[in-house]
Amino acid sequence: MELNNTIEATGAFEATNELTIFAEGQGRIKELYIEEGQTILKGSAVAKLDDASIQGQLRIAKASLAKADNDVASYKRLLDAGAISAAQYRDIELAKISAETNITTIEQQLNYTTA
Repeated sequence: MELNNTIEATGAFEATNELTIFAEGQGRIKELYIEEGQTILKGSAVAKLDDASIQGQLRIAKASLAKADNDVASYKRLLDAGAISAAQYRDIELAKISAETNITTIEQQLNYTTA
């Protein structure tokens, strides 16, 4: 007598674990580093986004910061000469801080294109 240890069945397979991925940044996927069904670890880069638009924003933000630096220097001379008020000078200083913050934000977005 021969023993047969096989079972034949028809059915469907479902994954026991499923993960939804959310992007930290926006953009078109330029490269995909994973394949369907591949196991990935937390923090792994799964794709590279096209960063051309963000690079352009960064160039504009750096130009704005350069202008803000010049404005602060110019307005400081005007303040020292008594030609403008301290409040007007503070507004220019705040514009420079805003330009610096804008660069930091854009650089973070740029980092997300490869994270």
